[in-house]
Order: sequence, then C-alpha cells, then structure tokens
Amino acid sequence: ELIERRGRESLREMFAMLSRNHSALRIDSIRSDDGTIQVLAQDAAGMWLHFDFQCQAGSHSRIAGFAVRMVPPPRDPRQPKLAAAQWLEAFAGFLAEQAAADAFSGAVIIARGDQPLYARAFGLADRERQVDNTLDTPINLGSMNKMFTGVAICQLVEQGKLSFEDNVGKHVPNYPNKDVTDNVTIHHLLTHTSGMGSYWNDKYEAKWKTIRTVEDLVPTFSDDPLSFEPGDRFQYSNAGPVVLGLIIEHVTGMSYYDYVRENIFEPAGMENTDCYEMDRPVPNLAIGYTRANYDGTGDDGPRRNNLFMHSVKGGPAGGGFSTVRDLLRFSIALQQDKLLKPETKQIMLDGKVRMGPDMHYAYLFGQHGKGALRNHGHNGGAPGISADFRFYPELGYTFAVLSNYDNAAMTVSQTIEKLIQQQAAVDHPEVAASLPKYRLGIAFGRRNNSVMIREAIAGGPADQAGLSTGDKIKSINGHKLTEDWLDLVTEPLAKGTSISFEIVRDDKTLVIEVTPELIK
Repeated sequence: ELIERRGRESLREMFAMLSRNHSALRIDSIRSDDGTIQVLAQDAAGMWLHFDFQCQAGSHSRIAGFAVRMVPPPRDPRQPKLAAAQWLEAFAGFLAEQAAADAFSGAVIIARGDQPLYARAFGLADRERQVDNTLDTPINLGSMNKMFTGVAICQLVEQGKLSFEDNVGKHVPNYPNKDVTDNVTIHHLLTHTSGMGSYWNDKYEAKWKTIRTVEDLVPTFSDDPLSFEPGDRFQYSNAGPVVLGLIIEHVTGMSYYDYVRENIFEPAGMENTDCYEMDRPVPNLAIGYTRANYDGTGDDGPRRNNLFMHSVKGGPAGGGFSTVRDLLRFSIALQQDKLLKPETKQIMLDGKVRMGPDMHYAYLFGQHGKGALRNHGHNGGAPGISADFRFYPELGYTFAVLSNYDNAAMTVSQTIEKLIQQQAAVDHPEVAASLPKYRLGIAFGRRNNSVMIREAIAGGPADQAGLSTGDKIKSINGHKLTEDWLDLVTEPLAKGTSISFEIVRDDKTLVIEVTPELIK
C-alpha cells in the first residue's frame, strides 16, 4: 500500500535523504499500539527522531504508512526540569520541525555570556555537491554587514580622524553630488536620515558582475537626487553605508575590506568572516537558495541558487559572509570593549530614530526593547539570504540566526526573542510587568516617504485579518499619519482594542480592522 500510494522513486529519495542526514541511528525505545509501531532513535550528530509506522490491518510485518519527525531529546525523569532548560528544549523541537519541513537551512547559536546554550546547523550549504551546513559555514549576512561599517566609523571618531557632524565633502571632496557633499553628515548616513536611497537600479544591473570595490558601486547611485532634506526623516538606505565605506577609505588610506578585517574581524577572532568574491573558490561557503525568480517575483517555485541575483562581492552596506560562532565572537568583543571604548560604544548603540513600539535605529544598529530586555543588532534579507543577530547587554544573551534560504531566519529569531522574554520574566519578576500583553504580528517600514507593512507575520492577527506585506498605510483609526503616527498603534494595542488600517494595495484602497491577539 505504501509503495502504491507514494511511489518507489519518492520513497527512495526520502530514505536516501534520511540516510544522508541521519547516519548511525541508535534506537532508544520501541512502542506498539493499535496497529502503529513508534520508534524513538538518536543519530550520530545527537539529533532525536520519532518514526511512526502504520501497519496493514491484521499484520505487523506489512507497512501501510510511514512518517518521521525530529523531536526534542527525551527528558531524564531523574533530573529536575529548570525553566531555562525547558525553553531551550522547546526551541530545539521547534527548529527541528522547521528543518524537517525544509523551512529552514542554516545555523543558529544562542549563548549567555561566552557560553553557548544551543548551537546547531541544518540543511545543505551546497545542494549540488551535497555539502552540509556546519556551525563554521560562512553564510551571507545581507544587511548585517552594516554593523561592521558602524563600528569602523565609530573607531575613527574615537581616534579623532572624523566627527559625526562632519559633512561628506570634508572627507570626500570629489564626491560627484554637491547636495551630498555639502548637506549630508556622517550622522545622517549612520541613521538612514540622509535622503539617499539604494543602488538597485539599471546602472547597477548593467555592472553588478564586475563590482569588486567600494569605488565600483558609487557610480550606480551618485547622480541620484536626495529624496528629502537631510535629517528630515528616516528612509532605509544602502547607498548611505557605501558612502561611509568611501569615507573610511579616504581617511585611513586602506581599502574598506582591509580596514574591517584588520580592525574588527581579527581583534574579535572572527576567522570565517569577510566579503568573499563569489566567482573564486572559498572552502565551505554556503550558496543561497530561493524560490523567487531572477527578477525577484514569485515565491512558490522550486528552490534555485542565487548566484546570478547578487553582486560578485559584498561591501559596506551588505553582502559579506560570517558564521554564527564568529557573530558570537563579535558580540563578546564588542561587549568587552575590545573594539570601542565604553562611551563610544554607548553612543553607537543608543537609539536615535524611533521605528516602532520600543524600537529605534542607532548608528547602523537596531535597538529593541527597554530595561532588561533592551537588545541591539541587525538583520538581513534578500533572495537566498535571511539573517538576524541580537545581544542583550543586561541579560547577557546573544543569538545569531543565519540561513541560506530567504525568509527563514525571522520566524526563528522571533521565537528566540519570545523565549528569552519568558525566561527573563522568571529570572527578573519586574520584567514581567513590562512585557507586551497583545500583539498585531506586524513589522512596519518606510518606502518612498510612505509607511508600509514591511512584514505581516504568517498566521498572526494582521495576516489573518487580511493585511499583507507591502501594503501602504494611508490612515490608522481614521487619523492621517503624522510624525507621531506610531502612537495611533501603541495606545490601542496596549489595551487590546481593534485597530483600523486604511491601506493601498494594487492601486485599490481597503480598510482592514485588526484585533490584537493576547500573548500567552
């Protein structure tokens, strides 16, 4: 029955994958109950699997159905169950399910201080050659590179070689856009308030295969006019950090890549972090995989590699590679003041621009939460790239999630964030009172001077109500958006009352009401 229903080739592929990914199984227990045989086993890497065999009626030797899933380790009843162990166990089970469903490929690390609490890798770094991801596999960071650019600029401020209030023209007088040289400061570039945009345009498309230096990127955007008066508002920019990279090169006389390698990666012990050139052999480098088409459309096709979707080499705005272990080393070095003096580090990390409830953008770092839950980091995403990194100075936690699938890291990082909140509420009772009581399942963003839904989290209240990623918001509860538009969300959200969003989608105006969900 099983062969007839699922086919010989499908079963052969499934068992080949099991053999490849879970070698040397050790059976822990076998149970038989009402026509079902259940087997619990552990593979050579320490992963636990639960097998279900459905037997044909009247026979325990003929299989009618088969299923396997990864599960958390079985609990030793002799050991007391601590709160921290409990949430780590829950997370291990969740991530195992994500990997088993092919929803996650990459690596994850969670640490407290310098001690990893959880560290695992899943999936393949190279599908063609069947190379596994490991904890030391360099995976594309996307925009997380911006943090290194922020640290580099702050180091040069510390050395007295530049000031946050310097305009671009002071250090790059030949930059070919007078509005930028005269009016844009380093502070504007660090906070995405310069009015500059990004470089994904026709000029970039014409030369992306040959971009290997910071100078190579500049002509793709240098002629673009500013979107607004510098300092007027926030607009996420990839061109701005490239100009910061140019400033680093002019001030130090070094290439951007050499500077961050010698002054950030090497002091922090980050041995597998760099902006690698994708057309040159790099051992163990992960290839990204996406369901999107080469023009960025579609998300439901077979996975394909992203080698022809990104530039040959990353730079100050993103596209470098690192490992989860190296990112933990970066967190430790930063918090132990090996990269910056404490006062400079604080200036870099303190939120400058309000982004959402308890969310601010600092100097190329994000700041989330408040009190003991305050954390800093950055995320990154593009076709075949999904990444997130956070550290909690007061609680001592660091986590890094790197995936060579697009849209895979954020679900994992949000789960970690929630579990850390729950643990913090146990360790610090005062934290419980500050935790949000309700959620909408929305991440807001800005695009072309408009507020938009950057992400409507799958299965969340907003998603279920009908809001979608990319929706442009016209009004909230009947009020047009002003500089304090976030208050229109945070005040009713704190009470759990419904919020009405007037949005524009495909040139049509819709009104969608979202009822916040109680956080359990």
